[in-house]
Amino acid sequence: MKKLAVAIGATLIVSCAAWSESLPLWSDLAIGLGGAEQKKVSHILSLGTVAAAGNVPNMEPPPGSTVWGGPAVEHMVASTMTIDLTVRNTSDHNHVVCLEPVGSRLKVAFVLNGADTRCGTLRHGTTNVLRITFNNNADLPQDLNAFWITANELPVAEILLDYVVAPEYVTAPFNSGNLPSSGSGVANWKDLHYEIATGPAPPLYSVYRAAYWLTGDRKCNEWSTCEWGTVDSSDVVFRFALQGHSENAIGVRESEGHLLVVYHARTSNPTLK
Repeated sequence: MKKLAVAIGATLIVSCAAWSESLPLWSDLAIGLGGAEQKKVSHILSLGTVAAAGNVPNMEPPPGSTVWGGPAVEHMVASTMTIDLTVRNTSDHNHVVCLEPVGSRLKVAFVLNGADTRCGTLRHGTTNVLRITFNNNADLPQDLNAFWITANELPVAEILLDYVVAPEYVTAPFNSGNLPSSGSGVANWKDLHYEIATGPAPPLYSVYRAAYWLTGDRKCNEWSTCEWGTVDSSDVVFRFALQGHSENAIGVRESEGHLLVVYHARTSNPTLK
């Protein structure tokens, strides 16, 4: 099969427009997703951020922690996802077509007469399912994945997949290190706050869950104060203060603040454009 390859930076775009303009077939096929159809040569199927296959990380902080946000989740992300496009033959005659995929993550097939097939006849006036199976295994390369609808070994329509595979949930621990209590005889210890701040969420992610706690000399709200500052995707802040000792204490005692943040990938429904 002939292809026209154009390299743009590190991305390879394969175009079939040079051949399809001379063939009437492309204008006979209406390709759709979710009921919206379009007749054109080149399409982009945007999957957005795709959750990578595998186990969800442990989200549970120690007992007694203060938790903000959604519940802890435990599940296995499936290794494949399926997207069904529709291909409607709008002409008054049948077309024999095939599918030609490239890429490490992609399988495509027409669903004709209840069976998956790479080549088949699209009868005039009918709407057929074009099934895309996308492998979201994290170990596979994030390479070019695309496919062509061909007739007589010439491409008449192309669909390029736009995607990023990333873990569905990411956990990030933040610790203050050992910090001294305010010492004895300090009346305004509650005004002497320590803070742990995360900064903005990683790209493609938003804050799903967060928890804080203290270890060492003090526990939260036992001769200490613990509270949330900012809690959103711009920043997560844990603020705490540590009361000193006035009872026959020798030396300054220390505590450590802990903040565990769970980020969730900003996934979206596929779109065709």
